[in-house]
Amino acid sequence: MRERFWLFTMLVLLGVANASYFALPNATVIFLASAGALVILSRYIGEGTEQLSLHLGESMAGFVNVTLSNLAELIIVFAAVRANLIELVQANIIGSVIGNLLLVMGFSIYFGCRKNGTLKLNATAVGAYLKQLFLVLVAVSALSAFDGAVPAENQRGASYVIAVLLVALYAWFFFHVRNTMKLHAVDVQAAQGEVHWSKSTSYIVLIAAAAGAVWMSELMIGEIESFSDSIGISPKLLGYIVLPMLGNLAEHYVAIEAALKKKAELSMAISVGSASQVGLVVVPAAVLFGWITGNSVTLLFAGLPVYVLFVSFVAAYITLRNYEWELDEGVMLLAIYAIFAIICAFAL
Repeated sequence: MRERFWLFTMLVLLGVANASYFALPNATVIFLASAGALVILSRYIGEGTEQLSLHLGESMAGFVNVTLSNLAELIIVFAAVRANLIELVQANIIGSVIGNLLLVMGFSIYFGCRKNGTLKLNATAVGAYLKQLFLVLVAVSALSAFDGAVPAENQRGASYVIAVLLVALYAWFFFHVRNTMKLHAVDVQAAQGEVHWSKSTSYIVLIAAAAGAVWMSELMIGEIESFSDSIGISPKLLGYIVLPMLGNLAEHYVAIEAALKKKAELSMAISVGSASQVGLVVVPAAVLFGWITGNSVTLLFAGLPVYVLFVSFVAAYITLRNYEWELDEGVMLLAIYAIFAIICAFAL
């Protein structure tokens, strides 16, 4: 019954978005309907990925989960790059990182510790994720730190080289920190239970959901400026706060649910792991896709995003440094996210 509800809701939203786009153009209706459909489509992408991984070997399961877990977010970013909304792309990248580190991990810690008390974490996994996060921090902030030293005409070239380096480092982390990736794969399998889709069904659902997400992203991004004008807010604010949630809302729910079930390592793998994957997968993909399409995406960010990213990393380090979660740490992370959200609302 629950699956039928989600399927019916998705089909209704898909129908409304397409009807409004082709017959009765309305930016607000198109944006809201396509955004709602994206949330459900991302849920099917996540479930299809997890079900497919259960049919594969342990190593391939880790690869599938790590690589495809950001598929919905990649689709949204690619749509924004195609539309040459570069500031929106950069805002979405920063918003995704801080959303995972502050909002998702904050809620996971708060609800998990409120129900179960202090939650223990695996020291090896914590170390691996902190190293990846620090690498992401350096890669995203380096060009901004040396802004005056790098001529404008060379900033694109520097971004391309850093993007290629990040792709290589992503492969290195996967193959040489295999234990952490296996931990993620095993935890996801434990959280999902038994296989309930065949391998062919998993492929079909994953491909169909991805195709639907591509089209809904095109509609949503195409109307984002008109929608933001109609409600009086900046598209960048939507990039920082709203868009990062659309592609990963179902996964965020799983992270909180895992913490409630005392599966702190799974919750950390989803929240902190997703933040590091944004830097190691989404960032280089956006830069290289921009190079292909001719809509240059550079790693030059303004001062505020770099500051926010730095504070988020420090907050994550404080939270993870003793290999356990406590209730007040969740409150701290949520408070920091709320402060940033307020600043964005007044500044953008």
